[in-house]
Amino acid sequence: MCGRYNITDLPGLQQLLDMVGIDLQLPPPRYNIAPTEDVLLLYDGKGGLARWWLTPSWATEVSTKYSMFNARCETLTKSRAFQKPFKSQRGIVPMSSFIEWRTDDGLKQPWLITNEAHTLAVAALWDVWQG
Repeated sequence: MCGRYNITDLPGLQQLLDMVGIDLQLPPPRYNIAPTEDVLLLYDGKGGLARWWLTPSWATEVSTKYSMFNARCETLTKSRAFQKPFKSQRGIVPMSSFIEWRTDDGLKQPWLITNEAHTLAVAALWDVWQG
């Protein structure tokens, strides 16, 4: 997953909610959403806010020591943090666009990735941490 994203296409978001059968009041448009912020998560036929940073249920504390906002398909079944959520706690994070960074000649340049026809439905993993 990316490191920043936007949710600005509210008609597209409503279409996605209708498609997955979730009745939810639309949030206001948001820009430059970053890891550790609360984001809209669609899961188990409902929607709600979740912190964009996986804290496994077994963790003793919330930590940002390791990058836990981006799971790679190569490690989903190997990483202890991702194994349980990958098996049974999957969801969707709706996005209108996201930002990827590319380095050219030592300069980091942001690239906005979007699909102007549809809201993006990005795969997500979730867990419940109580500390």
